[in-house]
Amino acid sequence: MLELNMKDKLTFNTGLDLDIRQNGEDFFKIVKNVVKRGMDYQIRGLDINDTTREGLERIKEIFKGTEFKNILKTAIGASVKQGLEVTNSKEGILKNLNKFKDVSLKGGLNYLISAGIDIVVNKFLKGNIFAPVIKKVLDSIKNFLHSNSFVQKIDKGIKDIFTKTENFKNNCKEWYEAYENFNIDKINEIASNLNKMKNNILKDRECIKENSIIQNMTELINNKKDKLTNMQFQICSEI
Repeated sequence: MLELNMKDKLTFNTGLDLDIRQNGEDFFKIVKNVVKRGMDYQIRGLDINDTTREGLERIKEIFKGTEFKNILKTAIGASVKQGLEVTNSKEGILKNLNKFKDVSLKGGLNYLISAGIDIVVNKFLKGNIFAPVIKKVLDSIKNFLHSNSFVQKIDKGIKDIFTKTENFKNNCKEWYEAYENFNIDKINEIASNLNKMKNNILKDRECIKENSIIQNMTELINNKKDKLTNMQFQICSEI
């Protein structure tokens, strides 16, 4: 039987492989957003008066709190642990974010999140005049967690991460093309865009390193007004 055990909490400590740790953090954010949006959708869809809706809005605050975040990390950690056992897989498979998702789902992620929702909400229901409506919303959320839509929205979250990274890498490629043609206006334009885009890929080590090199090269190019020597390029790569 699947159950939440706080010792299974996915803490993303430094002892984990950096790629696995990053996937854990990304997956947590994706699942948290999917659950939150699912809750928002269910509440918006209810035919209720403003007073009842206000009461349900307070429930949403619970899902923004530390307790639920910790329980969600526990659910992910427990599902990954169980999924690795069920699939007889090694931890290295978690370096791939899609595999991370698959392992977690096979480990019962949706069941464990449902259990976590019960933990944080049940104590709030006692004596609450909105309890019947709250239970209705929670039942809808649990149905959502076990639906194809839940998996599809996680897939979309993963795809968004890949898309942002791919777009960044494509812009890096365009910068080097502009450098080869020595189009300074284009060099500066793309470098500026990369600096704006870097907030979307802050945890991608390869992209951050590439951006650092490009920004160093751009600054030197603007000072020199010419292409860089091999030595200068090396210096820009190591700063």
